[in-house]
Amino acid sequence: MAKAKGTGKRKGPKPGAIPAMRRTPIVGAKVKLKKRPIPGPTGSPDRDACLVFGLQLLDHAGRWGWTDLSSGHIRKIATSCKGWESMSSGEVFNSSGNKPIPWDSFHPDAQKRLRDIELDDYEGLWELRLSGTARLWGLLKQGIFYIVWWDPNHEVCPSRKRHT
Repeated sequence: MAKAKGTGKRKGPKPGAIPAMRRTPIVGAKVKLKKRPIPGPTGSPDRDACLVFGLQLLDHAGRWGWTDLSSGHIRKIATSCKGWESMSSGEVFNSSGNKPIPWDSFHPDAQKRLRDIELDDYEGLWELRLSGTARLWGLLKQGIFYIVWWDPNHEVCPSRKRHT
């Protein structure tokens, strides 16, 4: 539209401008989503229910994948999980060494792997301690612990303490 005579002010949009409501989005733009909190046993209605293990999120590849486990490691994991299944999720996750670990504490390789397997929208993972260095990593949802990684050498989130 043209200027109104004598006012010096422009009426309407600039010539060739696209009105705000007709703008097209940028294809392929990366939108940063808010991370979901690490689900936990406190406050959940099934806190007293026995813990169950889920295998849907097992990461088969990568540094902490499940493809090349030794029979000794499998035995150790099965024995620990069997014991935990007789406990409530509240008992398991309120015991020493079993805790949520935020994403930014992870080793850079672990952060990259979580992005690769599309689990980076959580604030972190839960750590289940099997021994001084051995850990199971996963997500806890509605009383089910979905195992993601086996970390026999405590490398996903290395501790600053000695012998852990």
